[in-house]
Amino acid sequence: RLVSDWSSDVCSSDPPLVDGVRVRWVGTLAGRARDQLVATARATLFPLLWDEPGGTAVVESLALGTPVVAVRRGCLPELVEHGHTGLLTEDVEALGDLVHRAGRLRGAACRREAARRFTPAVMARRYLELYERLRSMPRSMPTVPATEPVYLPIDPAAGTVTATAPADTVEELIQRGRPT
Repeated sequence: RLVSDWSSDVCSSDPPLVDGVRVRWVGTLAGRARDQLVATARATLFPLLWDEPGGTAVVESLALGTPVVAVRRGCLPELVEHGHTGLLTEDVEALGDLVHRAGRLRGAACRREAARRFTPAVMARRYLELYERLRSMPRSMPTVPATEPVYLPIDPAAGTVTATAPADTVEELIQRGRPT
C-alpha cells in the first residue's frame, strides 16, 4: 500500500485496515490499561513520517518490555538498538515484516536497557555529568563536543517520563511490564 494511504485508512470512519481481529481499534487508553496492552504486544509500531524529536512512548514501550518497530527517523536511532531492543528501517513498507520479526526479540533486554538508560536517577546523573563537562570547558570553545546522547525526561524535577500518566516513572513501568 502507498504510504499516503496509511493515515486515511486508519483514521477514516470505516477504516479498511481495522478488521477487528488482526487490527482492532481499542480507543484511547491510559494508565494500567495502556500499560497492559503495550506490555502484551509483540511490538510497538512507530510508522513515523516526520523527524520525531521526543521519544516518551518509545521509552515507555521499552520499560514495559516491548520491542519497538519504527522508521529510522528523528530520535529513534538514539533510543532503539536495532536487533536488540527493536527493529528500525528507512522503508515504511518494510514495517509489517519487521513486526513479525520483532517477536524474536527479548522483552527482558528492552527492560534492562530502559533501566540502564532512562530512569530518573540515571538521567539526573547524566545531566550532572553534562553540566560538569560544560563547566570545565574553556569559554572560548564554541560548541559542545559530540559524545553519546543525553536523554531528557519531560519533567526532570518530577522524574516523570510520560505526559499521559505523570505518576509513572520508568521504574514503575518496568515493574508492570511483561514477565521475563
